[in-house]
Amino acid sequence: MKKQKASASEIVSSAATLRQRVYECLKLCKNGATDEEMQVSLEMDGSAQMPRRVRLVELGMVRDSGRTSTNHYGSSAVVWEVT
Repeated sequence: MKKQKASASEIVSSAATLRQRVYECLKLCKNGATDEEMQVSLEMDGSAQMPRRVRLVELGMVRDSGRTSTNHYGSSAVVWEVT
């Protein structure tokens, strides 16, 4: 069976849906969330979540809260929040 390639409109639609999921997840986090926390909550790989969060920042819908949290590696991670 031959695999079909996704159309451009399907890819755009999928990206918008993933972006909405990331945004809704962050809206539910009253104190904000790190990328890692969003990935765990959404059961979404970082390669899918992070570009959507970046786009939300570019759109002015999400911002750096000015706070950090420690991730599972022990490193400091930005806490993101809805604007």
